[in-house]
Amino acid sequence: MSTFLAVAVKNPSLSNDKIFYVKITGKYSKLRTIMVSPHLMQSLWQYANSKECQYRLSKWQMQHGGCESAPLFLNRSGEKVQAKSIGNIISKARKELSLQGIQLNKSFHDLRPTFATNLTRFMLEKNLKFGYIQFKLMALMGHSNFSTTEKYINFAQSMTFDQQMSSWVDKLFGEFLGQFQEEIVALKKGNTDA
Repeated sequence: MSTFLAVAVKNPSLSNDKIFYVKITGKYSKLRTIMVSPHLMQSLWQYANSKECQYRLSKWQMQHGGCESAPLFLNRSGEKVQAKSIGNIISKARKELSLQGIQLNKSFHDLRPTFATNLTRFMLEKNLKFGYIQFKLMALMGHSNFSTTEKYINFAQSMTFDQQMSSWVDKLFGEFLGQFQEEIVALKKGNTDA
């Protein structure tokens, strides 16, 4: 996150790109390419042009000069956000959730395998060539050995994936089900107040 450069953010409304590829330095200083959807790029564009982000960037410029190497995510002092800062945010979220009786046993790094597994499942469901799936996943994840990548593919192909994801989706969206059902009934009746 601290190596996502501000200059990598583009205004997606001025581009025909269906996906944006951004190079970052990841774990163990590996150069990685990540995929950014136009929707996410739009959010990043809005953030990059926000008053707060511009304030932080001006602090960076006063300390470091130009903004070619400025990370997108800076703290209030104009320095790049550190990994421990992300850990602190997760700790706060974990503490708040525990007060509500919810246990968060995941870390920020858990988003990486979640992304890999879901992307693999998507590519499999779209019947993309298996060799391409292997290549794309290895490249995006920065794996040098296919056996590391293979576990994501195996999990995405398994019944366990469906069972675990449906459980997660139920927990995430279950509280909205009643409202969704009411809106469906209202739409069938032609009521636009829903």
